[in-house]
Amino acid sequence: MRKQYVLEDLDCANCAREMEEAAAKVPGVEYVNVNFLTMKITLEAPDESYDRVFREVVKTCRGVEPDCKILTKKNRLGGEEKKELIRILIAAVLFIAAKALEIAGVLEEGNWITLLAYLPAYVLAGYEVVWKALRGIFRGRIFDENFLMTLATVGAVAAGEYSEAVAVMVLYQIGEFLQDLAVAKSRRSVSELMDIRPDSARLLTDGKEEVVKPEDVPVGSLILIHPGEKVPLDGIVVEGHSFLDTAALTGESVPREINPGDGITSGCVNMRGVLTVKTEKTFGESSVSRILALIEDGTDNKSHAEKFISRFAKWYTPVVVIGALLLAVLPPLFGGDWSFWLHKAVTCLVISCP
Repeated sequence: MRKQYVLEDLDCANCAREMEEAAAKVPGVEYVNVNFLTMKITLEAPDESYDRVFREVVKTCRGVEPDCKILTKKNRLGGEEKKELIRILIAAVLFIAAKALEIAGVLEEGNWITLLAYLPAYVLAGYEVVWKALRGIFRGRIFDENFLMTLATVGAVAAGEYSEAVAVMVLYQIGEFLQDLAVAKSRRSVSELMDIRPDSARLLTDGKEEVVKPEDVPVGSLILIHPGEKVPLDGIVVEGHSFLDTAALTGESVPREINPGDGITSGCVNMRGVLTVKTEKTFGESSVSRILALIEDGTDNKSHAEKFISRFAKWYTPVVVIGALLLAVLPPLFGGDWSFWLHKAVTCLVISCP
């Protein structure tokens, strides 16, 4: 049995990879794919044990990404982007105000009063990152981007570089926000393409009209297409004259005129008159089905570049943290100044965060 579920609050491509790898190790899982672009997880398991496997997969995925939910139907909340933008803007304004006071000489660098001036901006921009890092540590998942961001910024604060710590956190949140907007736009584009699938067909049988599923229409049947309806199957126009909106398939904004004898492609929208069409292909072989199959395959199958980035991201944070630790410890063992090399190590962490 194979089923697909909607994911909610999955905001990290690397987390999607980790969820997929963890779910694949659950006993009984025959196939699993976590698609970050379409926010869906596809699960295949034996029929007799599917419910048990599904519960185990949900538990496993929650262990990897506690905020992510697996839903049996789409259930999204609106307005989250606006709240996030307002939070980032307020943090940025507080940061700029504190930095301006520091530049003007009102605040002294490294002073505890200066720390208090920067603290509201840091808390507002970074509380979520710090919380996720702490939760990851307690769950045994230490080396992730949240841990790296927290370690770098806390280290910068310890070194007296308050403005750098806040700037890194604010810029990180801005980058995350822009990434989320880009991903959301891509998802909307995919969703719009998926909407070209027709839900029904008007089958003519002995002169009577019957609404059926497109999959149930045999080759060589006559179907009716009313104005405003999507063309359900590929075929030849037998009777009627109209114009077709082909923008969803070809991007062409000018309607295409259609007359008896002309070929007609599934997925287009009939704009005017009633058309009688003789089907030439089954729904599975129609143009719209092939397009939808290409979309699904394109989003489910990961490219070589994406696989490389996933492997790279898995090792990036541990290497950076270990490198910074060695930079802070080894030189002082051979006579270097501890505070100097600790500052260099923190600098290494800060510049590695992007």
